[in-house]
Amino acid sequence: MTAIEAAQRWIERGYWPLPVPFREKRPVEEGWQNLRITLEMVPKYFNGAQQNIGVLLGDRYNSADVDLDCHEAIRAAPEFLPETGLVFGRASKPASHWFYRSDPAVKTRKYFEKTRDGKQLLRKAMARFCPEKITEAEKQGFSAPDASWFKGESIDYVRRRLLNPKARIYDLIDFGTVQGLISDHLEGRENRRLLIWSLLNLEQLMEAYL
Repeated sequence: MTAIEAAQRWIERGYWPLPVPFREKRPVEEGWQNLRITLEMVPKYFNGAQQNIGVLLGDRYNSADVDLDCHEAIRAAPEFLPETGLVFGRASKPASHWFYRSDPAVKTRKYFEKTRDGKQLLRKAMARFCPEKITEAEKQGFSAPDASWFKGESIDYVRRRLLNPKARIYDLIDFGTVQGLISDHLEGRENRRLLIWSLLNLEQLMEAYL
């Protein structure tokens, strides 16, 4: 199925599809939150080139996607999630997305709120060295730029550290399994940057202390 055909099918089912760059997860179209692509508009946004497709959530039916990231969650889903007529995924995880809609829409609830009272010990310890606008600021996370780290020259570093059968981590885990997972990443079949980051840290830890 092409991206054009997929977009048309989503629209026919009452959803709003979104164009996403190939091998990416997020739309980049300016103002995509307000984009409502109709059947007539499909050729403008889905031109036949390789690309991914997203679906606008939080619409008038509070459309929601339960994204099951691990195989354990996928196996548990039928026991805990309500039945739905829209379950899909990719080849390696064919039932990793469960879609739901509510008619009439139910009022959403917010279960997360930023606060200024997290990590109190760290805040107090750093109060001598940092201005109050930092130690009293709202807690906020950040992502390391590991997506760019594991490309180019750094790929050789990953191979030296993790594709070496004599690496210390293989005292604990299976070399063949890790080799397959890392090869998926290096050959572009699957993004395993978080796994690689974890394994590199574990290898460094074992070299230093074990």
